[in-house]
Amino acid sequence: MRRDNAKRFPDSLLIPAKAMKQFRHKVREALAPNTYKESVNAKITALNRLTNGWCQYYRTTSSPNAVFDQ
Repeated sequence: MRRDNAKRFPDSLLIPAKAMKQFRHKVREALAPNTYKESVNAKITALNRLTNGWCQYYRTTSSPNAVFDQ
């Protein structure tokens, strides 16, 4: 008996538009002009944590690469 691993997740699991909007808002907050006192290293670390966490949470959606590329 053969299992089809390509269909583990239904095609209807998409990343909500509201989640994408909130993510972009958080990135803008991290890079806002009022954060000029923070070091570049601190900003990069914060952005890496934010992006990594978001990608890990939504990695099992039906087409994450299309959304992540945006």
